[in-house]
Amino acid sequence: EICQSVIEDVTAGGNPVLATDASSDERFRERDSIISFNIQTLMCVPLSVRDEVLGAVYVDGRGTESFSTDDLDFLVSFAQLAAIAIDNANLMKSLKQENLYLRKEVETRYRFQNLVCNSEAMQQLAHLLEKVSRSDVSILVTGETGTGKTSIARWLHHHGPRAAGPLVEVNCPALPESLAESELFGHERGAFTDAKTARMGLFEAAKDGTLFLDELASLPLGLQAKVLKAIEDKRIRRLGGNREIDVDVRIIAASNRDLGQAVADGQFRDDLLHRLSLFRLVIPPLRERGQDILKLAEQLLAQLSRRHRVAAKPISAGGRARLLSHAWPGNVRELSHELERTIVFEEGDEWDFAALPGPAGTAANETATSGALNPNFDFPGEGFSLEATIDEFIRRAIDQAGGNVSAAARLLGVSRDYIRYRQKNRAD
Repeated sequence: EICQSVIEDVTAGGNPVLATDASSDERFRERDSIISFNIQTLMCVPLSVRDEVLGAVYVDGRGTESFSTDDLDFLVSFAQLAAIAIDNANLMKSLKQENLYLRKEVETRYRFQNLVCNSEAMQQLAHLLEKVSRSDVSILVTGETGTGKTSIARWLHHHGPRAAGPLVEVNCPALPESLAESELFGHERGAFTDAKTARMGLFEAAKDGTLFLDELASLPLGLQAKVLKAIEDKRIRRLGGNREIDVDVRIIAASNRDLGQAVADGQFRDDLLHRLSLFRLVIPPLRERGQDILKLAEQLLAQLSRRHRVAAKPISAGGRARLLSHAWPGNVRELSHELERTIVFEEGDEWDFAALPGPAGTAANETATSGALNPNFDFPGEGFSLEATIDEFIRRAIDQAGGNVSAAARLLGVSRDYIRYRQKNRAD
């Protein structure tokens, strides 16, 4: 038995109400509940956070004593604290629900069934994945750029014994050389000029979880030695610190380089390679996965179509032929980029992938490679390796096309991404 209309007024207007003598107050003359319930005095204040009214606090009295302005001030203070508590509780509930949703999404995304493993090369990899996922050992994942090493590392974490712990991903080439040690191992206050406070490193952040070191070979040799010690001892020392900190983490490292050759060249530590190579997973390039390409394309197209709010469509016969005949030097990453570009720009009832060169000898290929190389475009001659010969042909094609890479790609019957890939590798 309360005055519901007063609560409605306060929640709508956001202003507190105090009535010392409610029965004679002009504001409540038409409120039947005041008389019916013998309400002598009342207070009502809003529960507000960030200009949003969550509710109200209502108090009334039916005896002879009346509420004062001091009582109202007290109730306003109480309501402010209560509103913050309610808002925090709602936020915590929302975060828990979001966490459950994200965990379910991760479990769904990294289910074993979602790995496209129809080719013999991928079936062998899948067999190894099932075995090593149950263990807690360090793993080295190798393969060409864009083959999906990061996705495999995430799959291993979410299916391993540390799935409940954090997964910390480190792109080693992106670490500034001067700050790499601090980023990995943390630092104490005053360790260097800008170290105003102590800071936890990535090894500590991954405690009881997985630390994924992508392109580990890019780290300086001196830092590689410290990484090896941290892996073996499961302890680290912050930069400028004098105490050792336990860091029980699982290490997954990845590289697109030939680490054996890097050791021979003095660019990678032999002992670190041996430590990481207890289990080595080699991801096959996309060109060796046969019909997996079509299955991957369908899976990625479904995801990208939802992201770009584009209706799902089948792949045309010509599109399937182009996907299977393309060399995919950029592997799964290049495939994903090509699919996204197709979704954005292509129209029609089917995905045709017209920007890709068609299989040799087809009309699609003739269209994609309109124009021809200069008849004097002869073989470079003796003294050239196969790699240098390919690069020389690409250089001459670009010259003939007036510097237009897309036109040069059509002349050579390859994709523009392939030329970019060759140019980058040559620069490296």
